[in-house]
Amino acid sequence: MRTWIHVLLLMISNITVVLAQDEDTGEDRVQSAKVALITRRLNLTTEQSSPFWAVYDEFDKERKDNIRSLNKLKDRLPIASDDELKAALKQMIEVRQKDVSIEREYLNKFTKVITSRQTADLYKVEFEFQKAIWDRVVKGSGKNGESLESERVAFLTNKMKLTAEQAKQFWPVYNEFEKEKEQSQQLALQARNSIKSGSSEEEIKNVLKQLIELRQKEVDTMRRQVDKFLKILSSRQVAMFYKGEIDFRRKIIREWREQRRERIDNMGGRRQQFRDH
Repeated sequence: MRTWIHVLLLMISNITVVLAQDEDTGEDRVQSAKVALITRRLNLTTEQSSPFWAVYDEFDKERKDNIRSLNKLKDRLPIASDDELKAALKQMIEVRQKDVSIEREYLNKFTKVITSRQTADLYKVEFEFQKAIWDRVVKGSGKNGESLESERVAFLTNKMKLTAEQAKQFWPVYNEFEKEKEQSQQLALQARNSIKSGSSEEEIKNVLKQLIELRQKEVDTMRRQVDKFLKILSSRQVAMFYKGEIDFRRKIIREWREQRRERIDNMGGRRQQFRDH
């Protein structure tokens, strides 16, 4: 079974986009907090600030629009025909490819308005910010790593309606591909951490290129994964697996939100009791 850190890396993917789809999660507060963190960590000069935020806002919008299109696509899957499902799986990969293309395009744009070191810091901040949000969601939902992974496997198994025989074939193949993803993610983590105070601009640029290449490798792995899954499962089951990934994140966020409301209501009740006394 995969390590908890890999589960975390998987689950935080685009977590801010998932949160943004719900009206009462405070998207403006989340965005404001991220802006403040980026400003502080990048230490932007007065001359850099305006051109940087103009590029960043374009980057953020393109990326969110792209991921939202993927989420909307997944929401249509339950009522699709077999041909539509196969087309949807192909489109899903195209959306992931576009995500990498957006990052590659804006890497060049960022390095024209800020330094390579600041660009590397930006990508690191983006990752750390999403991780911090997901940590808060998981902690608030009262779950730990092992229970979350077990719940996720059960959720996906039910979503795909796997037979016992299919499960025996599917999960080993799934775990094989997840090991590949984990290796790529570990390499990305090592690459980000390899940038030191004495690293040159050229060394940092090479790391940034490596990170894009690793993102491309993840898309290539997904292509092979879909092809392999389709040899074991129906196109509907494969489509429901990918939809289940999004649905599970939404489920955890919903549980976190409900528990948060309950805690707030309880605190309000205790304050009222205190005032009454």
